Amino acid sequence: MLVITGRASRKARLAAEAGRFALLAGRTVPSYRYVSVEGEVVSVTTATEEEVREVGSRCLPTEEAVAGHVEQVLADPGAAVAIRVRPRRRLSADLGASG
Repeated sequence: MLVITGRASRKARLAAEAGRFALLAGRTVPSYRYVSVEGEVVSVTTATEEEVREVGSRCLPTEEAVAGHVEQVLADPGAAVAIRVRPRRRLSADLGASG
């Protein structure tokens, strides 16, 4: 798992100190679904353009949006880190239609 965050963020500090990382992602429409992942931190390094682009392309709708995201994140060299996590536990659920 790859997470990009600010070098000075609480998230980056705690991940580096604990050596572990957990993430929960969920949605409520059209049905309530979630996934949680927990694992050991493999590395915390300065984020590269390739890593920022990889993460940005997963959730931004166009290449233009991805390019803008990459430019913004890398505008301050060294300000973003890439946290690599080796997943050890995963839990997911689809709780059916909401409402």
